[in-house]
Amino acid sequence: MEIAIAIAKASNFQDVLSLSGLFDNSEQSKEEKIQQALENGLVWVAKDGEKIVGYSLVQLFDEKHGQLPSSVFIADLYVLEQYRKQGIGKLLIEKILSTKFSKQYTCFSLTHDPEENNLTDFYKLFGFEVVGQTMAGNIKMIKKH
Repeated sequence: MEIAIAIAKASNFQDVLSLSGLFDNSEQSKEEKIQQALENGLVWVAKDGEKIVGYSLVQLFDEKHGQLPSSVFIADLYVLEQYRKQGIGKLLIEKILSTKFSKQYTCFSLTHDPEENNLTDFYKLFGFEVVGQTMAGNIKMIKKH
Protein backbone atom coordinates (compact mmCIF):
# COMPACT_ATOMS: atom_id res chain seq x y z
CA MET A 1 0.00 0.00 0.00
CA GLU A 2 1.38 3.36 -1.01
CA ILE A 3 -0.49 6.38 0.29
CA ALA A 4 -0.18 9.69 -1.52
CA ILE A 5 -1.23 13.03 -0.03
CA ALA A 6 -2.47 15.61 -2.52
CA ILE A 7 -4.37 18.86 -2.58
CA ALA A 8 -8.01 17.99 -3.22
CA LYS A 9 -9.70 18.93 -6.47
CA ALA A 10 -13.26 20.07 -7.04
CA SER A 11 -13.96 16.60 -8.43
CA ASN A 12 -13.22 15.17 -4.96
CA PHE A 13 -16.21 16.98 -3.41
CA GLN A 14 -18.52 13.95 -3.14
CA ASP A 15 -15.78 11.71 -1.74
CA VAL A 16 -14.84 14.27 0.91
CA LEU A 17 -18.49 14.92 1.76
CA SER A 18 -19.09 11.17 2.14
CA LEU A 19 -16.10 10.78 4.46
CA SER A 20 -17.12 13.80 6.52
CA GLY A 21 -20.53 12.23 7.09
CA LEU A 22 -18.91 9.17 8.65
CA PHE A 23 -17.73 11.13 11.67
CA ASP A 24 -19.88 14.25 11.86
CA ASN A 25 -23.55 14.44 10.98
CA SER A 26 -24.23 17.52 13.09
CA GLU A 27 -23.04 20.25 10.77
CA GLN A 28 -25.77 21.62 8.53
CA SER A 29 -23.45 23.82 6.46
CA LYS A 30 -20.99 20.98 5.83
CA GLU A 31 -21.43 21.04 2.06
CA GLU A 32 -20.77 24.78 1.94
CA LYS A 33 -17.73 24.46 4.22
CA ILE A 34 -16.21 21.71 2.05
CA GLN A 35 -16.98 23.52 -1.21
CA GLN A 36 -15.40 26.75 0.02
CA ALA A 37 -12.31 24.95 1.34
CA LEU A 38 -11.90 23.06 -1.95
CA GLU A 39 -12.12 26.34 -3.90
CA ASN A 40 -9.42 27.85 -1.67
CA GLY A 41 -7.05 24.87 -1.77
CA LEU A 42 -7.56 24.07 1.91
CA VAL A 43 -8.41 20.35 1.62
CA TRP A 44 -5.89 17.52 1.32
CA VAL A 45 -6.78 13.93 0.50
CA ALA A 46 -4.97 10.69 1.26
CA LYS A 47 -5.25 8.23 -1.60
CA ASP A 48 -4.55 4.54 -1.82
CA GLY A 49 -4.31 4.29 -5.59
CA GLU A 50 -7.41 6.14 -6.77
CA LYS A 51 -9.39 5.54 -3.57
CA ILE A 52 -9.63 8.46 -1.14
CA VAL A 53 -9.07 6.94 2.30
CA GLY A 54 -8.80 10.11 4.37
CA TYR A 55 -8.77 13.87 4.24
CA SER A 56 -7.96 17.02 6.16
CA LEU A 57 -9.60 20.42 5.88
CA VAL A 58 -8.50 23.73 7.34
CA GLN A 59 -10.24 27.05 7.81
CA LEU A 60 -8.48 30.39 8.12
CA PHE A 61 -9.57 32.42 11.15
CA ASP A 62 -8.75 36.13 11.14
CA GLU A 63 -7.82 38.28 14.13
CA LYS A 64 -11.51 38.90 14.89
CA HIS A 65 -12.34 35.24 15.54
CA GLY A 66 -13.73 34.90 19.05
CA GLN A 67 -11.94 31.77 20.26
CA LEU A 68 -9.00 31.07 17.96
CA PRO A 69 -7.92 34.38 16.36
CA SER A 70 -5.28 34.59 13.61
CA SER A 71 -5.05 30.85 13.22
CA VAL A 72 -5.05 28.09 10.65
CA PHE A 73 -7.79 25.93 12.14
CA ILE A 74 -7.69 22.19 11.47
CA ALA A 75 -11.43 21.69 11.14
CA ASP A 76 -11.47 18.10 9.90
CA LEU A 77 -9.07 15.18 9.98
CA TYR A 78 -10.51 11.81 9.07
CA VAL A 79 -9.10 8.45 7.99
CA LEU A 80 -11.22 5.41 7.15
CA GLU A 81 -11.19 2.93 10.03
CA GLN A 82 -9.46 0.15 8.09
CA TYR A 83 -6.61 2.56 7.22
CA ARG A 84 -6.00 3.86 10.74
CA LYS A 85 -2.80 3.23 12.72
CA GLN A 86 -0.80 3.29 9.48
CA GLY A 87 0.53 6.86 9.65
CA ILE A 88 -2.01 8.45 7.31
CA GLY A 89 -3.28 10.98 9.85
CA LYS A 90 0.35 11.87 10.56
CA LEU A 91 0.99 12.47 6.85
CA LEU A 92 -2.07 14.71 6.60
CA ILE A 93 -1.07 16.78 9.65
CA GLU A 94 2.51 17.07 8.41
CA LYS A 95 1.21 18.32 5.04
CA ILE A 96 -0.84 21.03 6.76
CA LEU A 97 2.03 22.07 9.02
CA SER A 98 4.45 22.30 6.08
CA THR A 99 2.12 24.45 3.96
CA LYS A 100 3.02 28.14 3.74
CA PHE A 101 0.19 30.35 4.94
CA SER A 102 0.07 34.15 5.15
CA LYS A 103 2.01 35.65 8.06
CA GLN A 104 -1.24 37.02 9.47
CA TYR A 105 -1.90 33.50 10.79
CA THR A 106 0.30 33.16 13.86
CA CYS A 107 -0.55 29.59 14.84
CA PHE A 108 -2.27 26.37 13.96
CA SER A 109 -5.32 25.51 16.04
CA LEU A 110 -7.81 22.71 16.54
CA THR A 111 -10.45 21.47 18.92
CA HIS A 112 -11.60 17.97 19.78
CA ASP A 113 -13.99 16.05 21.97
CA PRO A 114 -12.67 15.86 25.56
CA GLU A 115 -13.58 12.17 25.74
CA GLU A 116 -11.00 11.38 23.07
CA ASN A 117 -7.81 11.60 25.15
CA ASN A 118 -5.84 9.79 22.46
CA LEU A 119 -6.34 12.83 20.19
CA THR A 120 -4.65 15.13 22.69
CA ASP A 121 -1.65 12.80 22.78
CA PHE A 122 -1.64 12.49 18.97
CA TYR A 123 -1.58 16.26 18.40
CA LYS A 124 1.05 16.78 21.11
CA LEU A 125 3.41 14.71 18.93
CA PHE A 126 3.34 17.63 16.46
CA GLY A 127 3.95 20.32 19.08
CA PHE A 128 0.34 21.27 19.85
CA GLU A 129 -0.41 22.38 23.40
CA VAL A 130 -3.69 22.39 25.28
CA VAL A 131 -4.71 26.01 25.92
CA GLY A 132 -8.15 25.51 27.44
CA GLN A 133 -11.65 24.62 26.38
CA THR A 134 -14.09 26.04 23.88
CA MET A 135 -17.45 27.40 25.00
CA ALA A 136 -18.91 24.04 23.91
CA GLY A 137 -16.48 22.20 26.23
CA ASN A 138 -14.10 20.81 23.60
CA ILE A 139 -10.35 20.66 24.15
CA LYS A 140 -8.64 23.66 22.50
CA MET A 141 -5.06 23.21 21.23
CA ILE A 142 -2.61 25.47 19.39
CA LYS A 143 0.82 25.21 17.83
CA LYS A 144 2.82 28.36 17.15
CA HIS A 145 4.50 28.70 13.74
